[in-house]
Amino acid sequence: MSEFIRHSTTLREVAQRAGVSMATASRALAGGSASQKTREKVHAAADELGFVPNATARRLSTGRTDTVAVVMAEKPQFIFRDQFLSMLVSQLAVSLNSLGLLGVLVLADPENPDDSNSFLHRTGADGVIMASYHSSKILDDALRSLNIPVVFVGRPPVELSYFPYVDVDNYRGGYDAAMRLIDIGRRNIAQISGPSEMTTSRDRSDGFNAACASRGIVPLCSLSGKFEVDHGQEAMRALIEAHPEVDAVFAQSDSIAAGAMQTLSEYGKKIPEDVAIVGFDDFESATAVNPKLTTMAQPIDKVAQAAAKMMKDYLDTGEYELSKQLFRVPLVVRDSA
Repeated sequence: MSEFIRHSTTLREVAQRAGVSMATASRALAGGSASQKTREKVHAAADELGFVPNATARRLSTGRTDTVAVVMAEKPQFIFRDQFLSMLVSQLAVSLNSLGLLGVLVLADPENPDDSNSFLHRTGADGVIMASYHSSKILDDALRSLNIPVVFVGRPPVELSYFPYVDVDNYRGGYDAAMRLIDIGRRNIAQISGPSEMTTSRDRSDGFNAACASRGIVPLCSLSGKFEVDHGQEAMRALIEAHPEVDAVFAQSDSIAAGAMQTLSEYGKKIPEDVAIVGFDDFESATAVNPKLTTMAQPIDKVAQAAAKMMKDYLDTGEYELSKQLFRVPLVVRDSA
């Protein structure tokens, strides 16, 4: 079956005009392996002859759908109110589309892993980009049993460490956040972290603790929970009650930081005079709070582009050009610390 709609022009005619074989012309038009010069010649010939690729015919002949399931192990209501996840979904869609792939969002409910297992095997996608992963034996087993490529956004758990991934350097981010608080003279430092079952939270905590240890500081405590404003409010309240001497907090997301700042205001604490705060994300909310938030900046666009390219490379060649990629999270200094 031909890969393309035959109007008045055929693929053979395009190949002849470009001076290449039909197989080379097909690869060049489909975004497969071909040199940049060859791609340009083939596309120029196709334009001159009015040749239009037919995606449906191509799928039938190659067995590919050119769709990628973007799987998130979160409740739907959380995904669309959380700035990080909503921005990640958007950036992945744009990045995949730029490579000729269609991203399809699949919500893997962490409270119903059996349903998620079924969904993963029914997507019909060429590959899976797994994001915001909460460790679960059922989901772990489901991912292992898939016969399509899987790329993680965020370092996968040890049990799935052989999967390729793209992430920010969460360990270094936690380390640099703690060092900022220490360098401005704070010693009674605490941490409000994300979910303990996520590698993201654990890596940030490990970096934070390493920085404190390097300066001989023992953190007051670390309170884990969701990356949400409510967790920041409640954890900050518990922290002040248990440790009124607290003078600095590392909040593992900007949402957590915003909640902590609200509670500090309720207790009459001034920021940063009484308690300094460093967040993690650098989204719009970081400059919407008062005082403006000092935070670690996540390059979500670069992460999404790298994950999409990693998947595209495998689909085209059967190999990952890179199996691991980390991006730095620079410190953005504002008024809160």
